[in-house]
Amino acid sequence: MNLGEKEFHIAPMIDVSTIEFRYFIRLLTKRAVIWNQMVVAETLVHRHRIAKQNDIITKESASCELSSSSSSEQYGEDREDEKDDTEDDVQLTPDLIKHCGYYNDSKTSGVNPHPTICQIGSNIPSEAAFATRIAYKCGYDAIDLNSECPSGRVAGRCFGAALMKDQDTSEQVVDAMVSTSQLLDKPIPISVKCRIGIDEYDTFEFISNYISRLSNVGCTNFIIHA
Repeated sequence: MNLGEKEFHIAPMIDVSTIEFRYFIRLLTKRAVIWNQMVVAETLVHRHRIAKQNDIITKESASCELSSSSSSEQYGEDREDEKDDTEDDVQLTPDLIKHCGYYNDSKTSGVNPHPTICQIGSNIPSEAAFATRIAYKCGYDAIDLNSECPSGRVAGRCFGAALMKDQDTSEQVVDAMVSTSQLLDKPIPISVKCRIGIDEYDTFEFISNYISRLSNVGCTNFIIHA
């Protein structure tokens, strides 16, 4: 995908753009750019932490011969590691792949998912950065920040379209995503899907300033919803 080329996109739709739906669409066309339904970055962080906690419990159960003090010390070290979800050596597990909505059946059925875009929802820079790494490891071609969904269950968590009202947070989240991408072996494009405005914030100056601020931190592709 090159900037400026005409492309046909299948937009992300909550409860519609499932793996099964995207697999079916890919059977119909090899050229369309297919988006997954929004992945909540917090969910990926949560699933990763659960996996780490389960791994700690498993290791402790298998180390019955260790003294209680040694076990406690080891657990403390692992708990400290749990806080650091920014390391590049995060292991891509089947559970993370599932919750990131990725599939690749090209080896068994010949159905190649590419080109495909992972849209994430977040208002926390560190979680958005983590989701960016996971989406990259899965194999997505690009990553998009959802700044346009008006759904109450999204806006109520202060991301989606509601994120447009907080330009400082929007800038910090995009900056974290772009910075993370630039550290990858092969930087992955970062985009923002937004609206021309939200509620009373509907002037040209508003959307112009919003795009300008996100452009300044490295976002080069915007998809603007009416």
